Amino acid sequence: DSNGNIAVAYQENLNKDLHVVTHSPTTTNTSSGPSTWSNTTIGFDMSQVSAILDDNGKAHLSYYDSLNQYLMYATNKNGTWQNYTIDSSGDAGRFPSIAIDSNGTVHFSYLTSSAGLKYANFDNFGTAAIYEIDFGTAPTMRLPHIQIDSMNMPHIVYYDQANGELRHVTRPNFGTSWNDSLVYSTSAVQELNFELDSINNKHIIFIQGEDNELTYGNMNHNGSWNFNFPNNNMNSEY
Repeated sequence: DSNGNIAVAYQENLNKDLHVVTHSPTTTNTSSGPSTWSNTTIGFDMSQVSAILDDNGKAHLSYYDSLNQYLMYATNKNGTWQNYTIDSSGDAGRFPSIAIDSNGTVHFSYLTSSAGLKYANFDNFGTAAIYEIDFGTAPTMRLPHIQIDSMNMPHIVYYDQANGELRHVTRPNFGTSWNDSLVYSTSAVQELNFELDSINNKHIIFIQGEDNELTYGNMNHNGSWNFNFPNNNMNSEY
């Protein structure tokens, strides 16, 4: 983060243990020795972790408990690591993504075993709210990524595998309905990342197609997406 705090989450392959390594620049062994790193085991038989640091340098993780098939959340924001079960309704929590809003509420996007898209939030009082994002069609969602805008509203980008579409979904004005819109049509997406900048502009980068083409897109002020293809210096508007 901006203060130099570092957190790295990783899975130990042999036992599928989830570990977090953290480092603070204010923590040292001795005045002449190296700074201290701490390694904490968060859980066992875990996978598919997403991690973020808050403004205070505390770590927040969402991960899939593959043994119990739950969406889990872990944080050290109160000084010690604590684990919370966010969604235990069936097989939920695959491909989790995590974000934090300005009030400290934690937001999650993730998939069910049947490739349905879900959203959840977890507030400072320890209360979780879960929503199934259902558009009335057979779910074939992949690779969801969540971001929170300056109004604390969630935005999720995901790949609809059946229809070959990258799509953006949001819940405007804190309403109960979700708006779903097309971002880009492509036959395959292997990797995907989505970010909002400080003025809520949307940025997306992904690898697509049989040739693993790197593609970058951003939404301009009139609501259309512009795309750039760094490998071949081509540009397009969508």
